[in-house]
Amino acid sequence: MQSIAKKETIEIDEAATELIAEHGGGSFRDSISLLEQIKSSTNKQITLDTVQHALGVAPKEVIDSFIDTIASGRTKQLIMLLDQAYDFGANAPSLAKQLAKVLRDQLINNQLVLSADQTLDILHKLVGIQGSKQPKVELELILLEALIPQVSIPSARPEPKDEPRTSVNEDAPKAAEKPVIASPPTEVKQDNTPDNLDIWAQTLQNLKTSNNTLYSIARMAEPQVQDEALILRFKFSFHYKKINEPKNKSIVASKVKQLDPSIKSIKPVHEPKLVGKAPANQQENEVLGSITNIFGASEVLES
Repeated sequence: MQSIAKKETIEIDEAATELIAEHGGGSFRDSISLLEQIKSSTNKQITLDTVQHALGVAPKEVIDSFIDTIASGRTKQLIMLLDQAYDFGANAPSLAKQLAKVLRDQLINNQLVLSADQTLDILHKLVGIQGSKQPKVELELILLEALIPQVSIPSARPEPKDEPRTSVNEDAPKAAEKPVIASPPTEVKQDNTPDNLDIWAQTLQNLKTSNNTLYSIARMAEPQVQDEALILRFKFSFHYKKINEPKNKSIVASKVKQLDPSIKSIKPVHEPKLVGKAPANQQENEVLGSITNIFGASEVLES
């Protein structure tokens, strides 16, 4: 490219040709085509900044800052970096591609900033950005979840742990037992045994490997098994509407039935007043607020 640029009297930086070659995917013809397109859009010298704007990619220092910000848990800084990248002209799929490349290089060269498990998890999720209908929303969710993973897993409830038993003398007099106060009856009889909740957890795991976009929506459900139906309760209308789309609903139902044929159907339900697990600290509250803002003013968390 440098040789051709010289013959065509095109002034171009070496760093700019390297970036064009990288985005040419190893194809000489594609790289030259990119060079011609960028040249036709400017009469000035082609610099690295020119190519970045033309290709819609963010500067490397911005990408590195994303990873450092996730590692340090700075929520507001993460959102500011996203806005900065978009203002620069980058788009969500290109950002995902850049992030994936840096994380992959760190993994291969054993220069990890994040843990190996966390790095692999982010890499796996970034793959789904290219085919997403809402790449900006999904990319923001992936990065926020990586920053504070514990706020992103409202799936199956944990199984109750066995209480440790203490050695007692059976012949000793028993202390007076406290009266047991019955819990108020619920409107719907629920069957949330560990087995049933395990089925939903396994369903989510299957979706995560086969349909990452749908997995991101489905895991926001509170599962309940009633008779022969799996009730999926959603706090936000966005998640409810997406899961209730015929195609998505059919995919989830098929996954569930493969694990438990006794479940004949799934029934998504929108419950705006559904109470989720309270955030454990101030930082998690910030993340939940950021996620809420993605979906518009109608999706407001109640205090």
